[in-house]
Amino acid sequence: MTLGTALEYRRCGIGRQLVEDCLQRAKENRYCGAIYLHVITHNKPAIRFYERMNFEWITEIKNYYCIEGQHYNCYVYAKAVNGNVFAQRVGLGTAINAIVNFVLEVFNGLSSQMGYFSSFVHSH
Repeated sequence: MTLGTALEYRRCGIGRQLVEDCLQRAKENRYCGAIYLHVITHNKPAIRFYERMNFEWITEIKNYYCIEGQHYNCYVYAKAVNGNVFAQRVGLGTAINAIVNFVLEVFNGLSSQMGYFSSFVHSH
């Protein structure tokens, strides 16, 4: 989920309504078990907002955002819907971190192999 409210319209209930609308749509889909979101770690007002909306902190992902060449971490938050519950928070965060790290390792491995194969093909 990605959403934002223009500065002049913050604290008017618009963000809350957007999140509640997303939650309602998720609840209408019986196959949806949770809503996940990410937020840059220094956005304290957004973090407080999501926590007031009962989203649970799951994990931190390093270098998730790249803004004007600068890398920033994000926090992943989630809210279970349709009767689902989360595993113990630390266990789920660890699992998500493991999955993210695995995907990054596979991607980096493929990227390095592509570079090897590319240089091999061009040299032969």
